Amino acid sequence: TILFSVCNHISQRTHAIVGFWESSSMSTIVSYSDTFSVPWITPSLPLPDTPTKNVIFLHPKLEKFLLDLVYKLGWKQFTLVFDQQEGILHFLILEHLPVKATLAFALKWKIKVQVRNLAGEDNIFPTLKEIACRKEYKVLFDLKLTRSMQILEKIKVMGMLSMDYHYIFSDLFLIEQDLMKFGHGASNLTFFGLVEKSSDLYESVLQGQSNNEFESLGHIIYLQCDAALIYDAFSAMAMGMGQATSDGLVFNSELDDDYGGTERATCHQMPVLSLNTGDDIGSAIKRVQFQGLSGNVEFDETGQRVNYGITIYSLDRLGVNSVGRWTDSSDGGGDLVMDEVDLVEQTGRILESYKNETLIVTTIVEEPYVVRKSNWRELVGNDRFEGFCVDLLKEIKKIVPIKYRIKPVQDGQYGSKNDKDGTWNGMIGEVKYQQAHMAVAPLTITSAREAVVDFTKPFMTLGISIMIKKPEKQTYNIFSFLDPLSAEIWICIVFAYIGVSVVLYLVSRFSPYEWHRSNLSRNEEKHDEVDAATDFGIFNSLWFSLGAFVQQGCDISPKSFSGRIVGGVWWLFTLIVISSYTANLAAFLTVDKMVSPIAGAEDLVKQNVIKYGTLKSGSTVNFFKQSPLPTYEKMWGAMKSQDPSVFVRSNKDGIARVRASNGKYAFLMESTLNDYIEQRRPCNTMKVGPNIDSKGYGIALPKGSPLYDTINLAILTLREQGKLQKLKNYWWYDKSECGSNGGGGATKTPALTLGNVAGVFYILIGGMVLAIFTAVMEFWYHAQKIRSLKKKRQKTKGGLFNVSVITIRRFCTSTRVYNRFSIRI
Repeated sequence: TILFSVCNHISQRTHAIVGFWESSSMSTIVSYSDTFSVPWITPSLPLPDTPTKNVIFLHPKLEKFLLDLVYKLGWKQFTLVFDQQEGILHFLILEHLPVKATLAFALKWKIKVQVRNLAGEDNIFPTLKEIACRKEYKVLFDLKLTRSMQILEKIKVMGMLSMDYHYIFSDLFLIEQDLMKFGHGASNLTFFGLVEKSSDLYESVLQGQSNNEFESLGHIIYLQCDAALIYDAFSAMAMGMGQATSDGLVFNSELDDDYGGTERATCHQMPVLSLNTGDDIGSAIKRVQFQGLSGNVEFDETGQRVNYGITIYSLDRLGVNSVGRWTDSSDGGGDLVMDEVDLVEQTGRILESYKNETLIVTTIVEEPYVVRKSNWRELVGNDRFEGFCVDLLKEIKKIVPIKYRIKPVQDGQYGSKNDKDGTWNGMIGEVKYQQAHMAVAPLTITSAREAVVDFTKPFMTLGISIMIKKPEKQTYNIFSFLDPLSAEIWICIVFAYIGVSVVLYLVSRFSPYEWHRSNLSRNEEKHDEVDAATDFGIFNSLWFSLGAFVQQGCDISPKSFSGRIVGGVWWLFTLIVISSYTANLAAFLTVDKMVSPIAGAEDLVKQNVIKYGTLKSGSTVNFFKQSPLPTYEKMWGAMKSQDPSVFVRSNKDGIARVRASNGKYAFLMESTLNDYIEQRRPCNTMKVGPNIDSKGYGIALPKGSPLYDTINLAILTLREQGKLQKLKNYWWYDKSECGSNGGGGATKTPALTLGNVAGVFYILIGGMVLAIFTAVMEFWYHAQKIRSLKKKRQKTKGGLFNVSVITIRRFCTSTRVYNRFSIRI
């Protein structure tokens, strides 16, 4: 249709045409324009760098500007999403293979680009999903208006409007659309504008609109970008023709004067009859320069816009704001100037609007976040409540001067969506339907809730944790001092002790340097000396090894080199063993340990004695339903198959079940409540293992609330100052009912008890008893030996006297001097 219209205009001796084109007819229109020398003035996107002499572009090229902006923003890598048929940048950086083009672009600009082509794809969801999964947070969308609006709608539904993302849309027409519904997220959205709304011409056109001067031109009624470009196109054509007329160009009424003959020109006529005045008109239009609705209008010899300006806009919760401007320069470069945003002034304007208004803060009564005071019936207003969230509001008020009233939620629910009618209940419902200005409570940030309300940065992080009943403390037996070394090591030490003693005995027997004279008596019959002896008999060897092991030494020591080698290595061995034992003994006797039957989620999966469950509904059970990880899939399957059910209606029921289960039930719950209950009487629960997931509690506000930025900034300030952690410590641990050691795990006792070291005393007493028994046995043995000697001596003279003296001496001393003296008497 558009080609037929072009041919019709050419055949009617049209001197210039103003109009858009589609990508499918672009090359044909350019060919007709150049062939018949009819200037074509278009607001459409510029052509690739191909020669054309009669096409004049009101829409500027944006390659230089976009690259300058990316460089100014400091993007070292980004994702380019484009449509092959309609994009702006694809002909600059893309050739035939995207990989080669991306590499060339990266080498030239030192920027890494991930290219994604939407040409021929009706469903844009897979591309956006891949962007989210690959965490490509900086994205440049080089798409036309319709596709750009689809992208915005989809990223809003997918929850991709977060602080992590920064999106740039290159379409100049997008800024004129209704974008406020996309400004409620936390992501950075950047758009561009070409229309100079602050110019006098713009104001006059608006005034003319009110006077119905432009009522016949539907686009100009709204003064959008395409309408402004058409306005400037007609202005350029009029100025160009006026300039051509002043230069002496005559527009005759006869057909043959301009077309070189008497026949009417057609698109398929041979030979081609071109417009004689077309080149002059085109050259005159390219020479015009004026201030239009789209700023400075000026062209180069190829018909491209030069020395133009583009305004940069950012979309936030207060609307669309100008944040900078880029100006093209004649030397081929550009000048980019970014505006500084006065956050203080912006915050002041927001707070001023709430100066005389009392904000409704919905919450839920739950320990320790919000609780009623014991005398709350005698109090009024916010003084009736106390807790972590109440103190949090007081700290926020110190930063953001607002007035508020705490109101518990009517239905006592956090907030969930009704599958039948799509409505929300609880605190989320009250915020969404603007029955409250914000919700300050232990409200978990989820994607479903984020889609209907806005959450601030988390004021508390948490995760799913495991609660079990606190096991009984480990009791020590009387020989607990042996625990630092295992039974195998003790056995090895005993064998090492015996082995070293035997080796020392053998070495002393073999080495001649261990022998010495020990007896000067002579054999009564042969009168030769019996003086060869060694100190290291088997008993002395055992005594030397024992003395070295307990690091007490002995009154004898090896004299031979071989014996000293045995002693040296034994001393080194005992030094290491005794030092290791002493180091471990301190830990074993001073740490009061509780042995937990499980250490985390993996241990729960591997056993079937301890049952485990969650709340019947909520974010915890949804996590196990949707988790793709094998461990949590097994846990969900095990929980579903249990009979009776392991699911409970409330946290209170789950905690009671843990306390009554005698260690046979574990409750999966949020870690913050788990930590709090651990510090409450009867102090018989504990948290085990690390958190299974990670999430946060945030303050919920209605979509687009002007208070979002100020409240969010207050939360970040309190976090940086450490006041959030201080509040948690106060309500969780400083007000603990179980003392400083109320939690599970390893805690140090102030002193050792008798039960820890009783075995040492038993060994001491046993040793004393054994020594006395051994002494008695020795006395009995020697008495029996003397009695035997008495019988032998009774036959000799004076035997009775000698036996009596020997008996006395044996009892008093064991030295050989007295023995010999007594015998000789």
